[in-house]
Amino acid sequence: MAKRLLFVDDEPTIRDLYASIESALGHGHQVFTASRGDEALELMAQTQFDVVVSDLAMPEMDGIEFLNEVLRSYPESARIVISGFADRLKIAECLTVGHRFFSKPFNFRTLVGLLKRICQYSYLVNSEKLRRTVCGSGALPTPPETYLRLSEALNSPYSDLHDIGRIVEQDAGLTTKLLHIVSSAQFGVLRQVVTPSEAVQVIGIEILRALMLGIHAFNFYEGKPFAADTFKELWAHCLRTAAGARKIALLEGLPIEKAEEFFLAGLLHDIGKLVLSANAEKEYRLVLDLSKKAAVPLHQAEMGI
Repeated sequence: MAKRLLFVDDEPTIRDLYASIESALGHGHQVFTASRGDEALELMAQTQFDVVVSDLAMPEMDGIEFLNEVLRSYPESARIVISGFADRLKIAECLTVGHRFFSKPFNFRTLVGLLKRICQYSYLVNSEKLRRTVCGSGALPTPPETYLRLSEALNSPYSDLHDIGRIVEQDAGLTTKLLHIVSSAQFGVLRQVVTPSEAVQVIGIEILRALMLGIHAFNFYEGKPFAADTFKELWAHCLRTAAGARKIALLEGLPIEKAEEFFLAGLLHDIGKLVLSANAEKEYRLVLDLSKKAAVPLHQAEMGI
């Protein structure tokens, strides 16, 4: 079955560009376009779409309003925002309704690559109920304001380590956890690290970025008792995995930037357990019970349930 992608933009030239994406995606993909949010919703009422890509600034119904309706009525569709807005607060607002954000002008090849991956993932997840669970409202955290400010500083040629440290220290909870992690055995630091600026010097920018995402992701589920209680050891396990993956990569002679990518992968490799336990609690209790009683690996129990 062909994967269907819907692009929504009020500019005819942009819609023409989106129409050309179908040939770049290759066989098995169908591209549809709409000029307004209400027109797009009419199409979605008739046809199921795997991916919805929307601009923000549109007449009558803007992109946020449109994607909120998509989120409410069609949560199984992946949602991508493409906009000329550069304001970080607007970007944060977009990420409450979208899975990814692209700035105009965007890199055509990068967008096509992302769309291919998303369509590939939908082949792997055939259950519509599961897609609704992981794509629906509140299923996944959006990046915090501190992370957005940090990214902005990292992209500026005028920022130094002290500037980045000052951004981090404005979030007291993040600072406390960051300093505790950096001073732990995983990083092998021989002295106590007491300031965010020192932490940045010790672990580097990309590890800091990864830790911020990881800490925020795990904090997001603290208000959901079953997830927090069931996986209270998961954070420590993920941190050990991340540090181990980074160490192996360095010992294998890989570049530092690759080693830092492995760190992030290790840190978030079990995030799906939190997502499912927080948003499908009844079923995930059955998963844990089956895994324990039948002595089968967790992933096999997940597939069974």
